[in-house]
Amino acid sequence: VLDLSSISTLSGGGFIRTLYIRAEQGGLVDLSGLNEITGGATHLIATDAGSRLDVSQLTSFTDTNGNRASLITPTQGGEVDMPMLTDLTSVDLTLDATGIVSTAQIQQLELGSVLVSGQHLDLSGVDSFRLSDLELRDGGTADISNVTDIDGASFEVFDGVTLTVPVPTTTYAALSETNTVFRANGAGSVLDLSAMTTMSGGGFIRTHFIDAESGGLVDLGGLTEITGGATHILADGLGSRVDLPILTTFTDTNGNRSSLMSPSAGGTIDAPLLTTLTSVDILVQPMGTLATSQMTSFTSGEMKVDGTHVDLPQLTNFSNSILLLCNGGTANVPNVSAIDGASFEVYGGVTLSLPSATSYVGQSNNTTRFRAQGPGSRLELSGVTTLSGGSFISTLFIDATDGGVVDLGGLSEITGGATNVLAQDAGSVVD
Repeated sequence: VLDLSSISTLSGGGFIRTLYIRAEQGGLVDLSGLNEITGGATHLIATDAGSRLDVSQLTSFTDTNGNRASLITPTQGGEVDMPMLTDLTSVDLTLDATGIVSTAQIQQLELGSVLVSGQHLDLSGVDSFRLSDLELRDGGTADISNVTDIDGASFEVFDGVTLTVPVPTTTYAALSETNTVFRANGAGSVLDLSAMTTMSGGGFIRTHFIDAESGGLVDLGGLTEITGGATHILADGLGSRVDLPILTTFTDTNGNRSSLMSPSAGGTIDAPLLTTLTSVDILVQPMGTLATSQMTSFTSGEMKVDGTHVDLPQLTNFSNSILLLCNGGTANVPNVSAIDGASFEVYGGVTLSLPSATSYVGQSNNTTRFRAQGPGSRLELSGVTTLSGGSFISTLFIDATDGGVVDLGGLSEITGGATNVLAQDAGSVVD
C-alpha cells in the first residue's frame, strides 16, 4: 500500500515529462483525498487482478501541457476507482476486457481519446465529446446516448461492432485542430450517424475522413449537405458502404486541402441525389460504385476515371475542373457546355467527346490542358469555335503526343493569353 491520501491537488509532468501512478500485482495506491489533477501528463495505471488505484474523490482531470497525453488505463483485472470524476480534458482512457473503472458519471470528455476492447463502456452521462476520439474494438461497445456536442470528434468501430451517435447531434464541424475520422472497418461494423443533417469538413490544413473499410458501413442517411473544408469519403473493399441517400450538395470552401470521393475494390458510395459538387475530386476505379448520372454541376475539382466508365448525361457545368481518362477509362458527357478553365486529358487509346461545348476561356491562376496521348486517343472538341488562352501567368496547352489526336476542327479564332499548341511524335495531330 502506498498511502498518499493527504494529497488534495496534483500537477503532472512538465514539458515532455510524465508522472506515472501505478498499482500492480495486487497493490494499492491510495489517493482518496485527491480532488483535482492539472498540469502536464499524468498516467493512472492499474494492472493485474486486485490492483487498485483509489482516486475516489477526484472530480476533475485536466492536462494543460500539450506535450504528452495524460492517461487512465485499468487492464488485466486492475481497477481505477474514480466514481466522482465528471470532467476530463486532454486525457485518454484505454480499457481492455477485464479492466474496472466507473464512467457513467462522466459529463465532459474533451480533447482526449477513448479505446474500448471487449467490454461495454457507459458514457451515457457525457454531454460534450468535443475534439475527442472513440474507438471500439474486439466486441467493445459504448453508450453515448446523451452526447450533444461532437464537433471535431472521431468515431471508429471495428470487428463487427455497432455505434449509434444520438439524434440531438444533427450538425457536425470537423474544425481545424486535427484530422478527424468516421470509420467502420470489418464485416458487420456499423457507424450510425443517420441523425446528422449537415456537416462541415476539416478547417485550415485538416481533413475529415469518412471511411468504410473491409465490409463496414458508415450510415449518414440524414445528411443533405457537406460544406466547409476538406472531406474525404472512401469506401474500400467488398461490401464496404458509405450511405448518403439524400445528400444533394458537396462544397469545399476552404481551399487548403481538396475534398475527395473514392469507392474502390467493391466498395460503394451511395449518393444517388448528389447533383452539385464544388472543389471536390472524384476517383473512380474498377469495382468501385458511385452514382454519377444525376450530377449536373462539377466545378473546381478533378475527376479521374481509371479503367472503368462514368455516365454523366445530365452534367452541364464542368468549369475550372479536370477530367482525366486513363487505363481504358471512358466518360459520357453529351451535355457539358460550360468548360471555361477546364482541362481534358485522355490516355491509352480512348475517346472523349464534348459535343455541346462551343467556346472556351482559360484560367488566370492555373495552367490548363487539352491532351490526347497514345495511339487511338482522341479528344473531340470540334464544336468549339472560339478560344481564349490563359491570362496573367497561366498557359493553355493543347497537346497531341505519342499518336494522339486533339480535334478542334470547328475553331476559327484563338485570342486572349498564352496558348501553346504542340503535336509531338508520329501520328500525333492537333486539328
